[in-house]
Amino acid sequence: MDREIKLTERGQQVAELIALGLSNRDIARRLFLSERTVEWHVEQVLNRLGFSSRTEIAAWIGRTQSGTPVRSPGRKVNGNIPAPLTSFVGRERDLTMVRDLVAANRLVTIVGPGGTGKTRLALRLAEELEPSYRDGAWLCDLAPVADPALVGDAVAQALGLSQETPDRMAAAREYLRERSALLVVDNCEHLLGGAADMSLELLGACRDLRVLATSLAPLGVLGEAVWQLQPLPQEDAVRLFVERAHAAAPGVQLDDTTQVEVNTICDRLDGLPLALELAAPRLRQLSVKELADAVPDSTTTSPGDRHGSLDALAAWGYRTLDDSERKLFRQLGVFAGWFEQDDATSVAGDGAGVEMLLNSLVEKSMVTAGRTSQGRPRYRLLEMLRAFARRRLDEAGESQETRLAHAERMVWLAERLGLNTAGSGVWVWPKVEGMADDIRAALRTLLELRPRRAAWMAGTLRWFWRGTGRLGEGVRWNQMALEACADPCLERCWALHGHAVLLLRLGRLDEMMSWFREATNLAALPECAEMRGELLLAEALVHAGLGDLAAAEAADRLAIVELTQRGQVDRASLVLNDLATMLLIQGRAEEAHGVAERCVQDLRRIKSGRLQVALDTLAQADCFLGQVDQARARWLEAVAMSLDTGEVTAVATCLEGLAFAAGMRRRTAVALKLHGCADQLLTQASDSYVAEPLAPKVRELVGRLENRVGPQLAARLRAEGEALVIDEAIQMARSEG
Repeated sequence: MDREIKLTERGQQVAELIALGLSNRDIARRLFLSERTVEWHVEQVLNRLGFSSRTEIAAWIGRTQSGTPVRSPGRKVNGNIPAPLTSFVGRERDLTMVRDLVAANRLVTIVGPGGTGKTRLALRLAEELEPSYRDGAWLCDLAPVADPALVGDAVAQALGLSQETPDRMAAAREYLRERSALLVVDNCEHLLGGAADMSLELLGACRDLRVLATSLAPLGVLGEAVWQLQPLPQEDAVRLFVERAHAAAPGVQLDDTTQVEVNTICDRLDGLPLALELAAPRLRQLSVKELADAVPDSTTTSPGDRHGSLDALAAWGYRTLDDSERKLFRQLGVFAGWFEQDDATSVAGDGAGVEMLLNSLVEKSMVTAGRTSQGRPRYRLLEMLRAFARRRLDEAGESQETRLAHAERMVWLAERLGLNTAGSGVWVWPKVEGMADDIRAALRTLLELRPRRAAWMAGTLRWFWRGTGRLGEGVRWNQMALEACADPCLERCWALHGHAVLLLRLGRLDEMMSWFREATNLAALPECAEMRGELLLAEALVHAGLGDLAAAEAADRLAIVELTQRGQVDRASLVLNDLATMLLIQGRAEEAHGVAERCVQDLRRIKSGRLQVALDTLAQADCFLGQVDQARARWLEAVAMSLDTGEVTAVATCLEGLAFAAGMRRRTAVALKLHGCADQLLTQASDSYVAEPLAPKVRELVGRLENRVGPQLAARLRAEGEALVIDEAIQMARSEG
């Protein structure tokens, strides 16, 4: 336990800035003090707390001030504002004025026609202001969100919140309540009411929050400050176009001899930054004069109709594509956000040559390219181009066919996540998590066109809703699917089981039982035989949640038999792991060890990517039987696998186990450092963490070790552990030195 120590107000400020990783010079600038004065305050804080390093101060702040982030080596700082890929041109007056508005008002909205650069201005300002906010600046893009009721979910997703909760807006509100942050809410125009309600709720509850919104129109909220953004002045428009042209086509000659043509291009594109950005790469295929002649004349659109200018530019770009490129472009309009090449292939009919066509569309600025967090190529259409593509898709009579292909792709991904673990790989979870709006679009399509398929998808998504903290939303989709698919069938049975599990998680037990009874009755249908193993697994989850461990164990054992008989060894092995965990909780360590050992053997034989999970369970069983050295070896193997797959929660649970092993082997300092590191990782983990069977023994051992070394040394060792990066912690566990 940390001692109840209070710092002076200035000392508290200095300590919190140390926790953010700021140097004395940075702190001096932030607090308008001299560096010498800051040095004196740091020394006073160290003496007051009885610490000897800044790392210990940071760790103490992290433990005692729940609203204060701690920046430790190797860990991401707070905020998600993307790094700019291109230079920021002009807008000096706009930046100054909006910066002043944000300083004086808690809600500021940048409004203006499409393509004027509202998003870019907001992000540039957020980048500049981020150091002023203790908990960083965050971007929430509402462009892919179709339902005003999901604005709160979009904010929670932007903040990286995925703990189980029935109310995503409440989760975002509680997260921001005691934090100092800037929230950039982009593309509000189609959800003005939802964005306004969200802003009022968050600003009313979170006193140190500022909201910077972008929209075609103001939110209409009392106290809102509005800045009207205009197209770029001619001089800045020319400068932007020239910079982008040189970047896109380095060999192009832009000098006095082409000044007239460049001015013509900028005039015809109304000084709209987006239009200029889209036009510049065309110089790879056209001369400056050819581009000036080809760019649509703004006089062909309604006076002052900036969106008309952009639409004309999109139509011109569309006409320059060949037939195959046009077809793929309009098909890509069904995606709500980022997608990968295999996703594009799934909606492209025969899928022939998709990679080449995608590259061509990127080259012609009709598609934007990027990278996933795992480094894989990904793509998206700008919102204006996405809307244009969807209109062309409707005109071509291809909308329904393409929407269904997109929906089936989302079903396939949901099945990889929730059913077919063999060969799915760790890429599935982050990919599906990042395509939440596409999941919703697929459900809407299937509810409209294929209700039974919608029920199947809804049932399969129970892992997705739980893992992303969207339990309440999952229940709502299930209810719609069950209403649409009312006849007794496998799909309804599957959706009923998923619905029961979600209601159980929400604590709505009376509702859950009525749905669960119908689910178990329908499971006897002959057509449900192929899914019997999965249905039994769902039953086991419900029984376990109700505390009926005997019924849960029986269902798990039957599920293992069914899945094994159908050749689903990987899936059966994961149920074996669940069974072993349940036996450990009941104190049946010998039985649990045998089941866990069988699970590990099966997963080794089929070379499963989930082996580390089973190794962790087997290591815990080893510890219950006093085989600590054997447990340590298993955790060392498992932690290396988890590190390779990037599963931070799995790494943390292994480190927690290794801390226990080190403590049992009398490596007290190592044990407390590893436990500090594991605890820090679990606190920062974005997904839900369920305490392991060994957890009570770990807590009891750590408590004994901390009492043995005394509070001051225990705090120092924990702080050193919290400051470790994962590689350092694993190396320490290997050497125990």
